[in-house]
Amino acid sequence: MKTSLQHQDGFDRLLGQFGAEVGISDLTFDNDGLCHIRVDDDLPITFRRDDEQNRLSTVGLLAQALPALDQSVLQDILSFNIGPLRGIGPAIGLEPTSGTVVLYQNVPLNQLDSQRFQSMFGDFIETQREWMARLAGSSAPAADGTFLAGMR
Repeated sequence: MKTSLQHQDGFDRLLGQFGAEVGISDLTFDNDGLCHIRVDDDLPITFRRDDEQNRLSTVGLLAQALPALDQSVLQDILSFNIGPLRGIGPAIGLEPTSGTVVLYQNVPLNQLDSQRFQSMFGDFIETQREWMARLAGSSAPAADGTFLAGMR
């Protein structure tokens, strides 16, 4: 059985390889196990190292607050959220502390190598953009990752 330190090394290695491949040489987790980045200056994304569950969580902001949703959008969100139950992609949630709407995905570390991580991340960004457009009308994204206030 691996120790927590070995898992941390695996998380750090994966994030470091990913950073080097995308041209961000100093990607690291902070003391809270978080790494905040921005894609194209408009997509705030946070990676969270989960040592207890040995998984990497990817979280992206969709909206600063829950917008008024019509029945069809609400139904689409609920249908979309069945995906992780089937082992397919991310889900949408309301972060209870900040009230922000987020897209999140949890992937066991042992299922990620550099290539799989890049593929998952590309799909995540595409999905984040699609859902941001569907939930359009909310305020601008937070600049500092505060949308994850309750995840520490």
